[in-house]
Amino acid sequence: MKLPTYKRISREDIAEAPDWIGRLIYPINQVFETVYSTLNRNITFADNILSFQKSVQFTTKATYSSGGWDEISFPIPDTFRVKVSGVLMLSGRPTDDSLITSTNIGAVIWSENNRNVLINFIGGLQDSKEYVFSFMVI
Repeated sequence: MKLPTYKRISREDIAEAPDWIGRLIYPINQVFETVYSTLNRNITFADNILSFQKSVQFTTKATYSSGGWDEISFPIPDTFRVKVSGVLMLSGRPTDDSLITSTNIGAVIWSENNRNVLINFIGGLQDSKEYVFSFMVI
């Protein structure tokens, strides 16, 4: 959807309105201008949705494929004052820049405990391999 051209309401647009309408038009135009300006500059998670991003680097255990996993934990910032609703993986790759061959990568099992996000498991990784992942917590 394309953003329409911004138009202000003017007194002349509603000439038959009572004299007090000018006091009402001013705050309405301020709201219009704020909404238009926000939508015109691309809405971002960081600026408009309570969230934070975290990058984590870790190495899987030699026993990863048979159930070995070290929980990844990172603190929730004090500015994030609500219960975590979700953890999204934004990106993930091996640090050696090799291709990830598994089609199962990306299934993230997480929990929240004592103001920490715990990544309990990420599906499809290889044994004894170093990875870097970026997560968005909402």
